[in-house]
Formats: sequence, structure tokens, C-alpha cells
Amino acid sequence: MNYNRLTFPSAENSLIKLEDVKKHLRILHDTEDALIQGYLDTAVFHYENFTGRIVNLSTFKCTLDHFPNAGKMVELMRYPVKEIKEIKYADAAGADQTFALASCRIDYSEPSRLAPALNKSWPVTAPVLAAVTITFDCGYVDATKLRPSARQAILMMAGHFYNNRESVVVGRVTNEVPYSAQLLMDNDKISNRF
Repeated sequence: MNYNRLTFPSAENSLIKLEDVKKHLRILHDTEDALIQGYLDTAVFHYENFTGRIVNLSTFKCTLDHFPNAGKMVELMRYPVKEIKEIKYADAAGADQTFALASCRIDYSEPSRLAPALNKSWPVTAPVLAAVTITFDCGYVDATKLRPSARQAILMMAGHFYNNRESVVVGRVTNEVPYSAQLLMDNDKISNRF
């Protein structure tokens, strides 16, 4: 199962703003705004990839080589899924088809799950790579719904990138702070419950 982000939020639409990072770092000048924005974007990207939780509303495409066997469910390991837009597949003859969302049961809990509706089944697909494509909107739209641990982990990572601009520190003894960003992300990681 592969996930590709089709849309990216602008800095203005991000739930964690450049100003939030600057406040966290106690920075009053504007001379490094582009650099800090890059660190923020990198921290959000790392958080999302590690936890499966998408910070800002975006459109994703999930590809599978085939539908699950015997009517089993598809789990989308991205959260929170707001809407399944479409399910497309290559049928047994290789022709592109659309699976009707009305023929599907959708559970938007964590992780979101899709299964054929009662008395329905997944169609047979061609034996090709990426035969099934599920397009969906995912992410938070309201900053108050974002987990406090997500915000804190992202701010801590952006701060780390700002304060440690190189991959090697020379002349210092350093240790990772216990119970830091890694712990926060470990607690936020989506688990496969089924």
C-alpha cells in the first residue's frame, strides 16, 4: 500500500504557523523566516510520516495491487480521513473502472476502513501493479482539533533543526532529552488494530 500526497497546504493555511515556531524559539527578527519555514515544513513532514496523522488538510492517493480477498477491509493508515473521493481500479480485462462509493461501507474511525456493503464484494482486478487507487481528503481543518502532543513535537523538531544546523556537532557532549519529540510521536502513532 503506497500513499502519495496530491495537494499541499500553503504556509498561510497551515495549522502551525511560522509565528508559532518563532515564538517557541523566542526569535524576534524576520531575517531567517524562510529558513525557519523550511524547518517547520520538515518537522511537519517527519511527524506525518512517522505517526500517519496528517496535520493540514490535503488530498491523498492510496494505491494497492488488488482489493483484499474475500470481502475483507482496506485500512487507510492516514488520519483523520475526511472524505473518500473515489475508488478506481483496473478490472480483470485491464479497463479502468470506478467502484461506486454506495457499494462500500466506510468507517472514519482510526484507522479509517473501507469494506464492501452488505451483499457486495470487491471486484476482481487485473494482475498489475497499482490496480486499485483510492483518493481521499485527510488532515485537520481546525487547530483546536490537532493533538497538543502533535503541536509540541513539531515545535520541538523545528527548534532542534534551527539550533543544530549541521548533522555533526564538534566539540560538545550532547544527549537527547528524555521524553522529547520522539516520545510525543510514539504516543500519536496510528496503530493497526485489526
